[in-house]
This record gives sequence, C-alpha cells and structure tokens, in this order.
Amino acid sequence: MLITIWVILVIVGVFDAREYRIPNSLVLLLVVLSFVASFIEPSVIQQGWLLHIAGFVAAFFIGLIFYVLKIMAAGDVKLFGVLGLMLGLIQLPLFAQYLAVSCVFIGGMYWLLNRLELAGQATRVNNSKGNIAHTISIQAYQLKDDFKSRRNLAYMPFAPVLIVALAMYHYFHG
Repeated sequence: MLITIWVILVIVGVFDAREYRIPNSLVLLLVVLSFVASFIEPSVIQQGWLLHIAGFVAAFFIGLIFYVLKIMAAGDVKLFGVLGLMLGLIQLPLFAQYLAVSCVFIGGMYWLLNRLELAGQATRVNNSKGNIAHTISIQAYQLKDDFKSRRNLAYMPFAPVLIVALAMYHYFHG
C-alpha cells in the first residue's frame, strides 16, 4: 500500500479521535488514491476489480446496517467502504477478525477511561460529603442502570479502530 494512503489514514484517525467526525474530502482522497494504488498493487491485479468493488459494496452495506442501529457514524460507514475497496471481498472476513480484536481492545480502553472519569467525579463529590464507601457500593448498580437507560456510555471514534485493524491485517498478512 502506498505511504500516502497510510498518511491520509493516520490523519483521518487523528481527526476522528479529536473531533468525532471524518471529513468527506479525506474519504474521497482515499478513494482516488486507492484507485491509483490498484494499478500497481499485485493483489488487485490478481483478484481483479470486480472483487474489490464487491468488497466496497459489502463493507459499505455492513456499515450501513451499523449506522441504522446507531452503532457507527456516517463517516465511519464511508471509511469502512473504502477499506473494503482496498482489501477486496475475499480479504474482508480476515480483516473482520482483526477489526474485532481492535474493537474489543480500544473499546475496552475507552470504556475504562469513561468509568475512571465518572468514578473520579463521584469521588470528588462524595469526598466533600465524607462518604467514599457509599460511592463504591453504588457504582455496581449504576453501571447496570447506565446500560439500560443508555446514560454515561463511552463513545469512541471508530476510524482509529478501523485503521489499527488494517495495520494489524497488513502486519500479519501483508
């Protein structure tokens, strides 16, 4: 894969992590660079264009389902489609395995960070009242209620997860 594509992917990941959005111009630039790279990539020449276009369609529609379920944002769906174009339909199931690992690890870190921030806020409030033991016993019940009511959930940008999964895929199977 061209170094320029990786640079753009890193920019997209940082932009999404900082602002929780992905500019369409960067996604469009990735599509153009993917087409240019496909003329020199041996995998595209061997597999043919049809499988890469099918990879785009499959990844985009899977992302669209997650968008409808409010799991992914629109920019993430477009980026996932571009990654499907880059990898092709045959490579998507293997990429999905790395995506699962990346999602669990990075998602766990975001969730833990959110929990620590909430615990810190609660501790500061209860320290002023002098009741720390009460805070710890309530947190277990609060976690269950938060999931039911969809409060205090950890929202994570998905582009870094996709990019880390792509890096893992290329490291182990590139």
